[in-house]
Amino acid sequence: MTSVSPARSGLPPALADRPRRHVLGRLFVEWFKIALTVIGGGYAIIIVADDVFGKRLRWLDEGELLERLPLFQTIPGLIAGNSAMYVGMRLAGVAGAAVALVAVALPSLIIITAIAMAFAQLPAGNPVLDGAFIGLRCALCGIVVATIAKSWRRIVNGLYGWIAVPLFCVLIIGFKVPAGRILVAAIAFGVLVFTLGPCVRGRLDGWRARPR
Repeated sequence: MTSVSPARSGLPPALADRPRRHVLGRLFVEWFKIALTVIGGGYAIIIVADDVFGKRLRWLDEGELLERLPLFQTIPGLIAGNSAMYVGMRLAGVAGAAVALVAVALPSLIIITAIAMAFAQLPAGNPVLDGAFIGLRCALCGIVVATIAKSWRRIVNGLYGWIAVPLFCVLIIGFKVPAGRILVAAIAFGVLVFTLGPCVRGRLDGWRARPR
C-alpha cells in the first residue's frame, strides 16, 4: 500500500494529483502576485489571499484565512508572512511555508529598495510626497476597517464576542492597558467560557432535571 505524507494527504482535490513541484511553483506565483499588487499591508493581503485561495482556487475553505487572523496577529512576525507560511504549510509542508514566505517578502524587498534609492535623490519636505503619504494613511485606515467588517461575523461569536470586543477596546483606548496583557486575558477568558461554560451548564441542567 502506498503511504501518503501528512503534508499531501490534506491537499484539496484540485491539487491532490499534482506533482509537489507544481504545488510549490503555484504557491510562489500566487503569493508573489498578491504581494506585488496589493497595497495596504497585512490586512489587505489577508482579504485578497482569502479570495484567491478560498474562492478562486478553492485550495482552502472560504473564509479560513479571515478566521485565522487573530492567530496571525498574535504570533511574532508580520501578518503577511505569517499568513503565507500558514497557507504554504497547509498545502506543502515546511517547503511550502518557506516558498510562500520568500514569495510574499520578495516584492517588498525589491520595491522598498528602489523607493529608498529614489528618495535619496529627492529634497526633504517634497509636497507631492507629503500629500501621497497622507492619502496612503487614509487608505490604510479604510482597509483596516474593511477587514474588521468583513471578518466580524466569523471572528466574533455569540454573546461573548459582543461583550469582549467593546470591553477590550475600552481597556486599550481608555485605560491604556498593554495589548499583550489584553491578548493573554482574552485567551484565558475564551478558554474558560468555551470549555468550562458547557460543563457548568450541563451540571445545572442535570441538577434541574432531578426529581423533586
